[in-house]
Amino acid sequence: MLARMLRWFDETDLAAAVAPKPLLICGTRDKYGRPIPARRMEAIYKEARSRYKALCRESAPRLATGPCGLRTLTEWLRWVQRTEQALD
Repeated sequence: MLARMLRWFDETDLAAAVAPKPLLICGTRDKYGRPIPARRMEAIYKEARSRYKALCRESAPRLATGPCGLRTLTEWLRWVQRTEQALD
């Protein structure tokens, strides 16, 4: 879904708009198809993280540098569950 959205919107704007809902960003690539390094992802999504913090949510976007495999998704879903339970 997100890939199609990028035709019209900037990825950082979309990430900020999702706040405060849990968000996983993984499998990101630059315009040449190369994986984006963790440091660069942190810089790109700095604004989105600020938006989450402004909404008093510590569940800022989780950034994963690798592909969105089953293990990554499972770990993220478990993290979301723990985070949501802690907020209740």
